Amino acid sequence: MKAFHSALIAGLLFGGAAAAQGPTPLAVGQTLNAELSTDDLQSPDSTYYDLYRFRGEAGQAVVLTLTSTAFDGHLALQKGGTTQTLAADDNGGGGKNPRVSFTLPESGEFDIRATATDGGLGAYVLKLEPGAR
Repeated sequence: MKAFHSALIAGLLFGGAAAAQGPTPLAVGQTLNAELSTDDLQSPDSTYYDLYRFRGEAGQAVVLTLTSTAFDGHLALQKGGTTQTLAADDNGGGGKNPRVSFTLPESGEFDIRATATDGGLGAYVLKLEPGAR
């Protein structure tokens, strides 16, 4: 009960549900249907984004693709738990769809930040696939 009260107080003090949102786990080879909405995390520039985390190995090639008809997408691959961007793209997947192809420099956790360059909201498909070495 004490833990519940501590979590409730922390949520109220630090912004409620948005502060409690952590990265969504994702695995290489996974495709998911998602949606950018006003319930998602928000950047200082007021755009909304979703955050995903996966584990990778040094030398592993990965390909990230976001497709959406609702907004102009942007993807950033970051070192897990940091804002250090390792690779980013906004139109490399054709049209307004981003595609990032990258070889991981070290083993560990990596974050994928999915957002819209035009501040848009709506449905999208995110793929994390193995890349060619």
